[in-house]
Amino acid sequence: MIGQLKASTNIDIQKCVLDDMEAIIADDDELLHRMLLPMTVVSPDTPSDGTVLSKSSQSTTNTSLIRTLLRVSFLQPTLLATLLQKLPSLDENSENEDGVCDGGNGGCGNESTRSMVNDLPRLILSQIRWLDSIVDPGPLCETVLECLHVCSRRLQLELIDIIGDITPDGDSEKVVASLREAKDADESLLLPVLEAISTLRLSSESLSFVMLDALNAIDSAPPSSIPSIVRFLMNNSNKSDVMVVPGESNNTSSAMTIMSKLRTKLSVDDVPQNANAYALTLEAISQGMQYRDDLVSSLLTSVSQTNSSDEHGPADMWLLLCANFAPHNKHKVLSLFRKKTIAGLFTEDLIKSSFCGKSPPLAFLFETSITDLCDSLLRSPEQATRDFGAHMYYHSFREFKDPVERQNIVAALVTHVGSGIVREVDSAMHVLTTLTMIGTSAKSRTSSELRPFAAFVVSLLDQLSTLTIGQARRLFMILFSLNSEESADMVHIVIRKHLSAASVDMKRIGIIGSTAFVVSQSEYLRGDNVLNKGNNCNESSESYSLGNQSGDKLKEEIFKVLELAHTHCDPSQSKNSNSSQRQAHSHSPLAYLYDELALAIKGKHVAPLVRDWIVDKYSNILENLFMGDFPEDGSLIPESDADRLLTEQSDTTFPVGQMRFNLDDEDAALYMRILPFVVSKSLSQQVRGKERLICKVPVKFSRNC
Repeated sequence: MIGQLKASTNIDIQKCVLDDMEAIIADDDELLHRMLLPMTVVSPDTPSDGTVLSKSSQSTTNTSLIRTLLRVSFLQPTLLATLLQKLPSLDENSENEDGVCDGGNGGCGNESTRSMVNDLPRLILSQIRWLDSIVDPGPLCETVLECLHVCSRRLQLELIDIIGDITPDGDSEKVVASLREAKDADESLLLPVLEAISTLRLSSESLSFVMLDALNAIDSAPPSSIPSIVRFLMNNSNKSDVMVVPGESNNTSSAMTIMSKLRTKLSVDDVPQNANAYALTLEAISQGMQYRDDLVSSLLTSVSQTNSSDEHGPADMWLLLCANFAPHNKHKVLSLFRKKTIAGLFTEDLIKSSFCGKSPPLAFLFETSITDLCDSLLRSPEQATRDFGAHMYYHSFREFKDPVERQNIVAALVTHVGSGIVREVDSAMHVLTTLTMIGTSAKSRTSSELRPFAAFVVSLLDQLSTLTIGQARRLFMILFSLNSEESADMVHIVIRKHLSAASVDMKRIGIIGSTAFVVSQSEYLRGDNVLNKGNNCNESSESYSLGNQSGDKLKEEIFKVLELAHTHCDPSQSKNSNSSQRQAHSHSPLAYLYDELALAIKGKHVAPLVRDWIVDKYSNILENLFMGDFPEDGSLIPESDADRLLTEQSDTTFPVGQMRFNLDDEDAALYMRILPFVVSKSLSQQVRGKERLICKVPVKFSRNC
């Protein structure tokens, strides 16, 4: 039948069909509802005597009878106009049905009838979508605009949604004017209106008015509406557009105006309550800037012209991270960060205000922008820039709780340590030290939040040969402070390996590791965090925060490590002390061990009970090696034969010792051997006529005396 209608040229038949359809649409809502639903096709061989058909004898299509009729050219214009003109009355009936139901005076009536009345407007508008062709779009567009101003908001949303599909190019200006009127009457229609306008082809003048409406709406729009507004602005503004903003004397480019509005809008304190909305906003800004060099340039210019640190807010940091999203913008953003950090305008306070409590909105930018920027900042030659990058790493680790994100941060820091550049390694080690303190409590022995990633930090032991003494000391402190048994076992193996080596440089690494173990475990004996430089020098040597059993076990471990280090450093106890390959300065490792322990004690990083044990254990060694007693007869002649030989040396090429410094002119009870400090006693290995210095500290001491 449809095929016959399409081929028919009989005006009477066409008029008859149109009259019947207009009557059905006007008077029979139930039949119209059935015509708007998908058709059920019955097979020709099914009985016609009213027998119930089986499912195999029926098939449902996605096409309704109305949509099928709309494909007939001569029916479409009139049928569409009649259907659209039906909408206001249907909308009014729907509101009346709702009012009767809400009034409570006799119930809601027939539920199926009420449902049908509510569905009819939606079904009618769905027929217009995705039509193969529209015979006469101009009158159809006018009819839609007429209905737009008389329907309820629910139906207005449906009409605005389809208007972009039916508007011819010549009517775009008129459609935009009507949509703006509808938006002015109801501000909640802003987003649907912008979405519809974005599908139209507009002149520069009309587009500028719409852009101005969107810009003005940013200030008062709720956070949930900002992403759509931003996408519209990013996608529809032109590089050459100049906007006349009410209240401003100077006309600025559209890009500069957009960036100014965004800097103002993002400088708010309701981010945690609207995290999803701001996340979508930052995503829209990032994607928009990816292909808009004018937006990026306007942002960089605006930020660079700000000359006070107080004027920089979280919005600046967020927008710069959005600009850094695109690979071709990274160099420009990095240059601005370096300039600002050197000038002291970008500070840690800016990072705190931008990151703390705001990780959900920034999650989109973490991998593509934040970590990449931190990496570049930490590699910079300027100290201020590296410090800023270190702060960004630290606060990123604190705010982003996801294990994968934290693992990426730790892996990046380990890569920095392996770079071999001293300044870069120092900065990365400083960040790892601060990360170790997160979640660490010496009193409760809680583990650091860095502990799950201890394997990454342990891998830095392979880089010990490239680290300076200070960097190695810091690395051992980090490893022991992680409170991880697996990593501690690996560290102790490395320490024993270095202590047993013949090279003095290798032994020094082992000595540093042993001392770091003593210092790190001392914090648990007294409840302080050494990495945070907390100490209490007035504690009793018998008091410690752990239980007696665990405290005694920990003390034993500390004493065993100290004895092991002393055994490997003391040439008199070393197994290879008589080896011909022993180095000339055999006492150097032992002196270095004493130096490390002395520095730790001086810095009050050693628990009092450990300090007392070290003093009791090793003070006699110092006295025996470098101090002696005078005879009881009061003479100033040393009792030791070796010391007397030092004062009676006949070899003119060897320095002759003299008894000095009896400044108070009283009888001296003891004396100190200064000469062995500055002259090697291994005459067989020394170069004749040259002094071989063992330790710089005694030399300075003797010169000062």
